[in-house]
Amino acid sequence: MKSRTSGLYVTFFSLLCPSVFLTSNLSQNKKVTIVHNSPQLLNGAYPAKYRAAAERSVRERGIDLVLNDQVSDIPPEGRPVDGKVTTKHGKVLKADYVVR
Repeated sequence: MKSRTSGLYVTFFSLLCPSVFLTSNLSQNKKVTIVHNSPQLLNGAYPAKYRAAAERSVRERGIDLVLNDQVSDIPPEGRPVDGKVTTKHGKVLKADYVVR
């Protein structure tokens, strides 16, 4: 069995959306987490039903969401030394790499 790797996306969701979905679709061995500093993935310019649909679609793909939080210390070269990053609110996330 292949070991599962963990990718962490610290994102303006609409900019990284294609790469997040591509990563989650190409490898079943890759756990993908999105950390987003707003309460929803899309901003208030979008109707509530679109915002809810975006979140539902992401979660249905097995992508973990951490909303209303952020990672301020992005590791050099995107690779955490100890395989973990900590969010501003103290949540520890396993991550083999971080994409911003």
